[in-house]
Amino acid sequence: MMADAVVETKRWGDSLAVIIPAEVVRQRRMKPGEKYAVNFIRVGDLSKHFGSMKGTFPDVQKAKDEARRGWR
Repeated sequence: MMADAVVETKRWGDSLAVIIPAEVVRQRRMKPGEKYAVNFIRVGDLSKHFGSMKGTFPDVQKAKDEARRGWR
C-alpha cells in the first residue's frame, strides 16, 4: 500500500494531530467535517543507517579486476 503523504504528528492539547498537505486535500477534494478512515504506518529515520554497511561487502571493482585478469 502506498501512502498519499508522509506527515508528522503535532501536539494538540493532550492529543496528537496531523496536518494533511494542501496538495492531497486538492487531489482528494477533501472538505472540513468529512470523515476518513486512516491507516497509520510509522516511518523511521533511515539517515542513521546510510553508510553503516560500508566495508562489510567486498570491493566490487577489485572483484571485477581480478575476474578480468583470470579471463586473459
